[in-house]
Amino acid sequence: MKERNQTLSAPDHLTAMSEYQVKLEAIEEYQHALRYKTMNENLCNSLIGLLGQLTRHYENSGIAIPDEVTRIMEKTSEVLDARINASELAKSPLDSR
Repeated sequence: MKERNQTLSAPDHLTAMSEYQVKLEAIEEYQHALRYKTMNENLCNSLIGLLGQLTRHYENSGIAIPDEVTRIMEKTSEVLDARINASELAKSPLDSR
């Protein structure tokens, strides 16, 4: 019996698929990721607006902002900072030095 060649090759489930099918699946996954990205951005923008209105309400009413609201504001700020930094990194050219 001849021994099987031990060179690296595509996984069995990929060899049965055509290159076209693999590309279609990759495009579909990318489209799903874009939908989630858009949804997350919309939710984040809505949360920012809501927190702004809530802060103005507390300030205008002379009421101290509750700790839980402050915690949510801080966490939202961290998420936004991370998103901005990731966006800036994605836009900046790679340093080839």
